[in-house]
Amino acid sequence: MQAYVYNMRNPNEPAQVLRGHHGEVFAVQLNEIATRVYTGSRDSTVREWQVADGKCLRTLKYECPILGLSYSAGMLAVCSSGNAYLLDCRQEKWKKQGPFQGHIRRIEDVALIHGPHPFGSGVMITSGQDSLLTIHDCARPGRPIKQLFTHRNASVVAVHATTTAIFALSGTRLYTWRYDGPAALSFK
Repeated sequence: MQAYVYNMRNPNEPAQVLRGHHGEVFAVQLNEIATRVYTGSRDSTVREWQVADGKCLRTLKYECPILGLSYSAGMLAVCSSGNAYLLDCRQEKWKKQGPFQGHIRRIEDVALIHGPHPFGSGVMITSGQDSLLTIHDCARPGRPIKQLFTHRNASVVAVHATTTAIFALSGTRLYTWRYDGPAALSFK
């Protein structure tokens, strides 16, 4: 399997073809200056690629397919079916932190935020088949610091977060929580 990197000045032809995964690529993230691409695949690997030449720089194998990735401030959050992990991409060798727990069913996606935030300076949010969003302090793997419930009996298939809000897709509904102060959320 392969992934493609396009230059938006010429979107009809791929600038690079990233070859190496042995299963479908389910997740992709760029670093903040677009020099590295991170991919996650059904083959249970996370790969770091150099954008300029398409070279695979490193690979980390997990137990389950990679369903989601989120990059922020040199850190990569990885969703591998039942668990979520954090990788420090600034290190020569990836050190896996986690697992971050809190779901009773499979984790579907992950979002990562670094910067001023009501729940701390580094926050990971996971979504799952159990209709939950869990908020984790990146400095303390393990149990979440807060859980949010969405539509009953519907998987939360996608999550995105900013320093001011969390967005989640569950069934046919888009949920938004906005931060109302220190560690307080309101549903909109």
